[in-house]
Amino acid sequence: MVAAQANVQIDAEIGQKDHFRMETRPVEPMREPEKQKKGTDLFFAKRRANPSSFGFRLLIIAFLLLSSYQISFAQEDWPSPRTPITSAAEVDYPPLCFTDAEGRATGFSVELMRAAVNTMGLDVTFRKGTWTDVKGWLKKGEVRALPLVGRTPEREALFDFTFPYMSLHGAIVVRKGTADIFDLEDLRGRRVGVMKADNAEEFLRREDRGMEIHTTATFEEALRQLSEGLYDAVVIQRLVALRLIQEHGFTNLHVVNQPIDGP
Repeated sequence: MVAAQANVQIDAEIGQKDHFRMETRPVEPMREPEKQKKGTDLFFAKRRANPSSFGFRLLIIAFLLLSSYQISFAQEDWPSPRTPITSAAEVDYPPLCFTDAEGRATGFSVELMRAAVNTMGLDVTFRKGTWTDVKGWLKKGEVRALPLVGRTPEREALFDFTFPYMSLHGAIVVRKGTADIFDLEDLRGRRVGVMKADNAEEFLRREDRGMEIHTTATFEEALRQLSEGLYDAVVIQRLVALRLIQEHGFTNLHVVNQPIDGP
């Protein structure tokens, strides 16, 4: 038995709106991926039926297109074809999740999830909010699954994850002209911004790194405050940083050209 795997491509590293190309093709059954030292794997996820290190690897959760076009939900959880699956998306995590000019949830991960669900003859609706809202809705069972979730030790007992569909790198963003920040060790004693409850925050707080951590509702807010001089750096996914810097005109910011290592 073979599986139909989603093949998805972003046109450029920073992504281009309305340029998500998708196709399905038969592949051999997927095996558990080997852990890589760098990078972030992308997945779909749902809340565990019975809840019982991030490194800097973002595991973005996504539905797999299986040979029988079934999602990795327990049989008793499977919705009626007339009942849309309820999901949720972040409002400002481009190019993976964001809200378009009409207020509609879109982005690479959102459209991948829509395509997978539609292929199975189902529909999906998206609530929209900050990451804190979105993660809370899944934890409480108010939504069935998410298209974009970081896989961390703190979340393993709460959520079920699929196999990854993409890898991303974490990065440090600084103001242009900063000549003494190249890696995490250089953030000791510095003011560092992250998005509240993001896997970046979980990672940075997992051990004492000697930095002063500040949280914001979105990464756009964190980058804006970095631009204004409130922080010394922001820890974020490189792809998201490039897109937000471009969209919001943060011309005085620079992405450090050194991926963050996972443990």
